[in-house]
Amino acid sequence: MKRAISLLLALVMILSLCACGGDNGAAQKKEQEKLDRQEIFDMLIEINSISDYCSDAILLMWNNTVHSEVDAANFSTCYSAVRVLNLDISKAEYDDLMGQNVYATIWGAALAIAPDKVTGSNHNQMSDEAQEEVIDLCYYYNSETERMNNLLDDVLELIKTYKENYADDYDEEYSLIYDWYIDSKTYVDFASSPTGSYATYSSQQSDYQATIATYQTKAELL
Repeated sequence: MKRAISLLLALVMILSLCACGGDNGAAQKKEQEKLDRQEIFDMLIEINSISDYCSDAILLMWNNTVHSEVDAANFSTCYSAVRVLNLDISKAEYDDLMGQNVYATIWGAALAIAPDKVTGSNHNQMSDEAQEEVIDLCYYYNSETERMNNLLDDVLELIKTYKENYADDYDEEYSLIYDWYIDSKTYVDFASSPTGSYATYSSQQSDYQATIATYQTKAELL
């Protein structure tokens, strides 16, 4: 009889340990899901922040060309000048380039991104230091544009892994992540180049920012 009771108690203990083990495993999985999810949220927030910067920069350039000596119709030319001063060629290589085309490129970029660097009664003067500042600004804008797109690729890989590991158990969270990513991707595309008119672009930017803010609010409630 005593032996039967001992065996029964041992069986109860084993079952209890198994149950605890199962609970601990589930708790660990949930905690890891939260960490992985937050990593994705943080990257999406960073992408959205850079998108804000890039689209703000486009609006600044657009506004500058409208109110400078450059006609509004030439905004695309000035914006192209900014993009030409990109990461494919070093600043040192620009120093070795001579001729009117290079000069005009820096001038166009200055009128778009930093018109205050263009001085003189006829807006026909720009110091060497001013040119360097303009190139620095162009490089920074282009580097942020590149970083924004790279982060978008990186977060997609994290989302794929999240789907494999958690989508079955955390469908609501995955749906939020995926929808946020899709809208972030369209915002990145929008923030990478100007479209339409100044007023239309500005209005669309506000719409994107409102949409992203909704996702961030939902994420904070999870």
